[in-house]
Amino acid sequence: MNERQEREDRLVAGISHASLMVPLGFLVPIIIWLTQRERSEFLRFQALQALAYQLLGLLVKFVIAGCYMVSIFLIIPLSLSAVDFSRPGTFTDEPFSGGIVPMLFSAIFIVVMALFFIGGPVYLILGIVAAARVLKGHDYRYPILGNWIATWLDLPPGQAEADGAE
Repeated sequence: MNERQEREDRLVAGISHASLMVPLGFLVPIIIWLTQRERSEFLRFQALQALAYQLLGLLVKFVIAGCYMVSIFLIIPLSLSAVDFSRPGTFTDEPFSGGIVPMLFSAIFIVVMALFFIGGPVYLILGIVAAARVLKGHDYRYPILGNWIATWLDLPPGQAEADGAE
């Protein structure tokens, strides 16, 4: 493989990782993998890994959004059902009012918000680090996911390294 093709492969692989910063960015690694997977093992692995990482991130975002909606739409009605509006400062004795159920959904809400505010930046940082590493010609593997994909593709450690990487 010549040096020009290696640089192009690194650039395309970097773009596939960095595309997580744009809306519908998961389409970029899909297109790259479908059209360029035969070009080199490095590009094939990096595009597939970026695709899997972004689809996993999208799935997690949907789960977090679902938990957020469930917790919001259940916390407010359950909390309001616990209040006896005819006597300010008192609560009803109905089941599901007060007690464990609103606390459970409040806990879900807190966990979801923590995942959103901590996990979101970590997700972006890992994608940016991956893009920077592959632009330099190094093999980058996302924690857990990268090794799983390498095993699935039958790549030994370091196999996807671009030629000429330091």
